[in-house]
Amino acid sequence: MFATHNKCCQSNGSMKIHKGQNLLFCEVCGDIFSLTKHMTSHTGLNPFLCTICGNRFKHKASVSRHMKVHTGEKDFGCGVCGKSFTRKTGLDMHARTHTGQKPFSCDVCGKAFGDSTILKVHRRIHSGLKPYVCNVCGKKFRQSPHLITHVRLHTGLRPYACGVCGHGFNENAALKTHMRLHTGQKPFHCEICGQTFKHKLSLTGHLRIHTGQKPYSCDVCGKDFNNRSSLRSHTTVHTGNRPYVCDVCGKRFTGKLTLTMHMRSHTGQKPFSCSVCEQRFSHKQSLKVHLRSHSDRKPFFCGVCLKVFKHEENVHRHMRSHTGQKPFACSLCERRFLYKQSLKAHVRSHSDQKPFSCGVCLKAFKHDGNLRQHMRSHSEQKAFVLFVDKSLD
Repeated sequence: MFATHNKCCQSNGSMKIHKGQNLLFCEVCGDIFSLTKHMTSHTGLNPFLCTICGNRFKHKASVSRHMKVHTGEKDFGCGVCGKSFTRKTGLDMHARTHTGQKPFSCDVCGKAFGDSTILKVHRRIHSGLKPYVCNVCGKKFRQSPHLITHVRLHTGLRPYACGVCGHGFNENAALKTHMRLHTGQKPFHCEICGQTFKHKLSLTGHLRIHTGQKPYSCDVCGKDFNNRSSLRSHTTVHTGNRPYVCDVCGKRFTGKLTLTMHMRSHTGQKPFSCSVCEQRFSHKQSLKVHLRSHSDRKPFFCGVCLKVFKHEENVHRHMRSHTGQKPFACSLCERRFLYKQSLKAHVRSHSDQKPFSCGVCLKAFKHDGNLRQHMRSHSEQKAFVLFVDKSLD
């Protein structure tokens, strides 16, 4: 079918003359191919190099297209939203985000995709195939771009530079994320409370505050956390590593930010002010919690029964009604309770404390519920004065 000919192809109409090339001629359709270019599909050689990022390509034309990534040249624009692309194939893929068209389906799980290349990569999840191998450490990858980015960890190459501060990155996505530090852009939005974030991962972690989900557990004590950084901070409780020391009282902290907030307890500084009542707070989070007292908004909800709350700690307390967890134990009889206040009331059963007194007859009681029940025994209930001795509570 194929015949190799090293002779010059004579010009015939629109036919070009190929001098000295090693050509492959198809006797069926009459097409002529470059044997040198075709052989790279068998040898795996990528002879064409991008001098900026070190990426290699099989064809010279591929290098030309790739260079647009570095120059920012985007010739193909979307007629719907105006977004531009370096290649027409990129525009075609993007157009499907407007139409919702996903013509390529996985025959294993049925998941649909707008592009055949993405489907091809997805199938490797089912097959476990990782055809791209790092020559330095042997780590394997499903996608070629992931390998290219990984290799830069070994070479130290950072081809994507910030135009504002000059900081370099080994992938374009990292540069885009970094640029939000300069622009202040926060594109990820919580639909429950309206808070915005620079990173998608930050939004994912934030949503767990509303749902009460805590997927990160301490291996030592089993305490759960809604994000990995909180878990890391907690582990210092077990390791004892607290490198930040207060110059005033000597108290030690795991992080510099925690020390900064602590210092306000000595200076009395309260930099955060309520715009409604002008009350001031030493911590930003305290201000956020306070602002909810001026509104009816309840941004936190139980992931089990969907009950809503104003404050995050109320969700955590409520969750114990579903889990049956009773973290507060009596040191005298080991009886356990859901709430700290319930424990305090119980501890009085082991003592002679009676902080609740009747305003009519001055009879004292251990619990406020018992006092209220007693008040019904007085005929003139409207005349009673409820007295509580706070010094005994």
